[in-house]
Amino acid sequence: MYEATILEEREHEVDVEINLRHGRGPQKETLDRKRVHATWTAAAKLLSKQEAIFDRKRVTAAVGDNLAALYPSILLPFADTVVSSNPLRAGEPKVVFSAPSNAWGEERNPQKIIQIVGSIWEDVRHLFAILSVLAHASDYAKKLIGKYVVVEARNMLDCLKQLREVDQRYDAPFAALQASLTKIDKRFPWETIRNKVGAHRDIRIDVVDATGFWRHITRFKIRQVLTLFQRHFETELYRLYPREVRASFALPCPVPHLVSSSATSEDDYESFDGTR
Repeated sequence: MYEATILEEREHEVDVEINLRHGRGPQKETLDRKRVHATWTAAAKLLSKQEAIFDRKRVTAAVGDNLAALYPSILLPFADTVVSSNPLRAGEPKVVFSAPSNAWGEERNPQKIIQIVGSIWEDVRHLFAILSVLAHASDYAKKLIGKYVVVEARNMLDCLKQLREVDQRYDAPFAALQASLTKIDKRFPWETIRNKVGAHRDIRIDVVDATGFWRHITRFKIRQVLTLFQRHFETELYRLYPREVRASFALPCPVPHLVSSSATSEDDYESFDGTR
């Protein structure tokens, strides 16, 4: 539990006492306490930062320095500067963004679309890696991650639909992929799950239907969908766009002696925890 108590408020700043408590049963222990002079925004940011620091201390106390035993490598911070074509990673510390010139702007073209699909595929791989960290977590927590994998799978399909619209060569391969996904949807209604309890929340859905959709979210069924996408990427998409697939579907790779620089300055980058 994390608490922030306003001790004194003035016109432009406040005194804030931050208590980071962690409880096991009825007993609670104060782990850290800081009194700061800050604006409201700065105080709120400090609280978030302290929360992240506490979480790190808790994990370090449990596993020591052997974080690799807990986290798959894909989830760990980069030790060396890497090159990535994922636009969401542009500006991230130790990341150099690299992409075809016609994938930097807003124009809808095959290179841009494949870049976006590749970044979604990286998101999916990260979500599955998080599942390995949740090995002993509740089934609800695992299905929650699975739900967002389903959402991202549908996002990939939507992008590939646009690829078909801009390049007629892709029409037949996309039709084959869609037919295969439709067959799976009869056993695993993944698109309906996305629409009812995933990207959208249907307030008219009854409890029986909601629990039915939730029951379908399993590692086995999700992998059936992802396997179809992966085979499609490795065969049909690669056949038509080999250079783009190689550039957009490779995970960030380290480049020795490369200095991080990007279209987005690292000074402007905001980390999730507020720490660098």
